[in-house]
Amino acid sequence: MSIQTTPVKISTTQDQVLHATLASAVRNDASLKPALLIAPGQGYHRDSPLLKQLAERAAAAGYMTLRFDWHFFQAGGRASETLQAEMEDAQAALAYLRQQAGVDPERIFITGKSLGSVVAYRLFQQDPQLTGLTLYTPILPQPGDAIRHYPGLASETRPLQFIVGAEDGICPLPHLYAALRQGPPQAWVNVLPGDHSFRPINDKTITNHPAEAASIGQAIANQLIWLERHERS
Repeated sequence: MSIQTTPVKISTTQDQVLHATLASAVRNDASLKPALLIAPGQGYHRDSPLLKQLAERAAAAGYMTLRFDWHFFQAGGRASETLQAEMEDAQAALAYLRQQAGVDPERIFITGKSLGSVVAYRLFQQDPQLTGLTLYTPILPQPGDAIRHYPGLASETRPLQFIVGAEDGICPLPHLYAALRQGPPQAWVNVLPGDHSFRPINDKTITNHPAEAASIGQAIANQLIWLERHERS
């Protein structure tokens, strides 16, 4: 299926301009399509392999996708201490996606990677109209970090998915499982080989390592299965 990608610029309420990419399948029918907003990690640009492949494969599956760069990343800086600036970025991106012709407002999903998972979770909690949330490699280096970064997780009733690396030191599996022990009831957990970036921990000298590419590909396949199940429920 042919994919149309369009570079766009999005203005925020703080007069920042986000660089983003909109992608969707080229179709002749006028039916509403689900949508997916993708929030990157602190050191990830929107065309990093995971984010770009996810956006394009989800678009091929019938989604309108929007991936963007944080304005601090564009400026060569760091995230704000409270993440309020990043929340404003994400809110502007979500509003832009919602305004696109053909988007079904009742089937909008959000994905966040690492730092993006924290911001995406806040946005998800703030917006009850969002359908579901996928958290890639959440930030849980300490046992109590779920309460700090993902408050109210146990009581969330909408669909959630966690995709993590088995050797991720920033999200050790015992910390994730402890956070999920009390809920939420609809959480999926997918564990794949690799670290916080799905790279093999014993060989980080090779760029675009085949094992990293395989884990990224499987992670995206797992998310597409999860999306298909929940966008129809």
